Amino acid sequence: MKSSISFVFMVLMACIAMVYACDNACVGSSERNGRCYYSCTENRCNMSGAHHQGQFLGALSDKGYDCRPEGATSLSCKKTPSFGGCFTHKWTCGRGC
Repeated sequence: MKSSISFVFMVLMACIAMVYACDNACVGSSERNGRCYYSCTENRCNMSGAHHQGQFLGALSDKGYDCRPEGATSLSCKKTPSFGGCFTHKWTCGRGC
């Protein structure tokens, strides 16, 4: 009985962790020709890659970075000293963010 209660508790905690997880929706994919490239994942947090692309692009542009869409689910930003490293920027979604 005690082991089955422990098992149920562990399953419950795992489910809660998944609900409150913070998922990477857009992450750095490459750096070339003075630009940083990012790829956005489809169906992350039940939203399209295009949705995440638009949100990430808007947030980066609001900070004054020179970014543009690259296809339906990717974007690129000009790498400048103020922009910093390509792989330090990402877009996340989920309740735990």
